[in-house]
Amino acid sequence: TTSDVQASAQGRNSPIEEGQVGIRCIHCSMLHIKCRSRGAVYFPRSIDGIYQVAQNLTKIHLCGGCNRVPESLRKKLTELSKVNKRASGGKRYWNERVRELGIYEDGKGIRFKKASS
Repeated sequence: TTSDVQASAQGRNSPIEEGQVGIRCIHCSMLHIKCRSRGAVYFPRSIDGIYQVAQNLTKIHLCGGCNRVPESLRKKLTELSKVNKRASGGKRYWNERVRELGIYEDGKGIRFKKASS
C-alpha cells in the first residue's frame, strides 16, 4: 500500500515499491504502522525469501510480540514450531505454492501476475 511505501524500511537495502508483494499480520494490520510490534510486515525480495519471512513472522511476531493474536492461536503455533520442520515441506514446498498463486520476481521484489481478462 502507499502507507507501506512511505513507512520507514528499517534494515532494508532498497525501498519498498507500490505493488510489491509482502506478508503481514492479519491481527494487527489495521493498526497504524508505528503501533504494530516488531516483525508485523515483511517484503521479501525473492520467492526464495518467502519461506524465511513466514518463519520470522511466526516466531518473532505471532508467537512473541503481537498482543492481538488470540492466545489459543499463539499456543497452537508454539506447539507446531516444535514439530519436525520437514513435515511442513520446507522452502521447496513454499516456492512451488507461491508460484502457483501467480507470484513472480522482477529484480526489485516479488509481485502478483495480473489476471488475464
